[in-house]
Amino acid sequence: MVIVEDSNAGYEFFEHYYHESDVNCISAKGSGNIFDMIHKAYDGNVVVIADGAEFGAQMGRVFPEIKRRQNIRLYLPESFEWIILSADILENSKVRKILENPSEFIDGEKYFSWERYFTQLLSDETRGTYLAYVKSSLNTNYLIGKVYMQIIDSLPEQIKNNCSESNN
Repeated sequence: MVIVEDSNAGYEFFEHYYHESDVNCISAKGSGNIFDMIHKAYDGNVVVIADGAEFGAQMGRVFPEIKRRQNIRLYLPESFEWIILSADILENSKVRKILENPSEFIDGEKYFSWERYFTQLLSDETRGTYLAYVKSSLNTNYLIGKVYMQIIDSLPEQIKNNCSESNN
């Protein structure tokens, strides 16, 4: 099972990826719901995909369950937008430089979280292109061809291997 914190573009991407496998991919519809979903999940392998910074507040509740079950793995990138940017599909040197040291570029007074910054960056850098990004609904161009494969290739093995390796 894969539990995705997001209910928008990030969930759409992972649901598409796991659609033809035997892995059940579900949306938690927010990080606050992940603990209950993990607690109620079957005893098989579970991978949680959540925005790292936002999920931190849930770690105190989730960690004991992870320790008890030992078949739960976490993938906690900054955000889904960070995943896309890190896959280098834009081939943009400005974006690469930002990703090397985000704290040098993110104005904490303007952006409540790094997720919001990366969402704005991805939206700005793709505006008017075939990859125009809107968080509420994933542009289908992220689900096909070279773009899709670059994103998949940038993911950790436990995500790409349909959770089969999640105990490693």
